[in-house]
Amino acid sequence: MPQRTRDRDRRLRGVAIAAAVLTATGGGLTAYGLSQQETRMPPPTAVSHGGHAGHGGSSSPSPTSS
Repeated sequence: MPQRTRDRDRRLRGVAIAAAVLTATGGGLTAYGLSQQETRMPPPTAVSHGGHAGHGGSSSPSPTSS
């Protein structure tokens, strides 16, 4: 086999190995990051008098600007 062909094959093999290592590393880091996420439920929303949570049914009138 000519020297050029061996050099090209060696270079392509190195690029393929580097791509495989980077892909595996990226997948591993993604899996690790996803496994470290907190899965607690958010705190409940406060309920005001006269309305449901998130609907803002305040019993006191809003001040108006003149």
